[in-house]
Amino acid sequence: MVCNISIAQRLQVEFTALADIEDEAKVWKLVGYYLAQLCLNVTLLLSPEIIVLGGGIMNRKILYSIINEEFIRMLAGYVDHPLLSKNQIEHYIVPPSLGSDVGVKGAMALSLL
Repeated sequence: MVCNISIAQRLQVEFTALADIEDEAKVWKLVGYYLAQLCLNVTLLLSPEIIVLGGGIMNRKILYSIINEEFIRMLAGYVDHPLLSKNQIEHYIVPPSLGSDVGVKGAMALSLL
């Protein structure tokens, strides 16, 4: 529902054209909504300390603010935790700290073991 191919099909463009779609396009709200649902379900099922969202589609930085907004709206105060507040949510749903090189750097670190 949120991979580059499904987003491209929804917009009836080639997936290579997604970089040209403006941040204001409605599709990013929909993608953010779906990802916020994922984060909410993970939170309610597993109670993680942090959720790291990465990958190609997450290079669209506007998605983090959409996800955070939708997550807080859907959570609706159900869980009372400091990180799950409007002011702290950006510290709970985060991008990978190693950026887009996380896979390569992780593989290199494992090879040193």
